[in-house]
Amino acid sequence: MSAAKTTSGLVWETMIKVLSLSIQNCVRLLWNPGHSNNEGNEMADSLAKQAATTDFTDPEAVLGLSITSVRNTVCQWSAQEQNKTWNNIQSCRQARQLLQNNSTKFAKYAVRLSRKDLRILVGLLTGHNTLNRYLT
Repeated sequence: MSAAKTTSGLVWETMIKVLSLSIQNCVRLLWNPGHSNNEGNEMADSLAKQAATTDFTDPEAVLGLSITSVRNTVCQWSAQEQNKTWNNIQSCRQARQLLQNNSTKFAKYAVRLSRKDLRILVGLLTGHNTLNRYLT
């Protein structure tokens, strides 16, 4: 299963759940040709037909939206809203001059810094630093 390539978010999520299930359980996936009068296959067929006639309970089944695509859309919307707020705020003059827009690359860079370096970076962005003592 690990060698399979998936482009569907739904298939990917199913693979992840099967893999997590297989950590503590013995899981075996078997291919069974359709309409072969296999009792389990006939039961699965009837359950699938029954499910197809019921009202929808999940937007993913009807709209084809995976959790991955919804998450990406929400992240993009969130970044746009943060940029709007950042550009319209009247305070934080120095930080706004140095940081034009919300940058995930910059945030990932900042998170990887040591505590000492992050303190210096925040001091530079906010203007709350002790660099004036080096100017004299």
